[in-house]
Amino acid sequence: MFTNRFDFYRHPRGHFDRINAQMNALRRAMEEVEPSRARGTMPLANVTDRGESYRVELLVPGLGQDDFQVTFAAETLTVRGEVKVEAPEGYAVHRRERRPGPFVRSFTFAQPVDVDKIAARLDSGVLTIELPRSPELQPRRIPITVA
Repeated sequence: MFTNRFDFYRHPRGHFDRINAQMNALRRAMEEVEPSRARGTMPLANVTDRGESYRVELLVPGLGQDDFQVTFAAETLTVRGEVKVEAPEGYAVHRRERRPGPFVRSFTFAQPVDVDKIAARLDSGVLTIELPRSPELQPRRIPITVA
């Protein structure tokens, strides 16, 4: 009656090994579907709405301005790049958490953006992209007159 419940306490290692095997199988399946996401080459991003504009910040340590391609089409910002991690000559890699490979990040915005005023800046490993909203859609204050 209680065999399954108490079996865990007698043989806990078997349960953890089975869960570990299932997680490894899931990771391998993810690598087949989306290799860049599963490998962790996607840079972390913050997207904020500042009222008059959107701001996208991507953490891209070690990459230069020539390592990116930033495009905007159909209300979607796309950032493409490639992480290149190489050990200096004469050194061996002891641990690698940032794996090399291409990445693509896309962000879709609900309101139209003024494409001519989009600006991107790379500073200290952070790529910051400012996307001003279209002037027609920015909130306007309506003056009230007294009769």
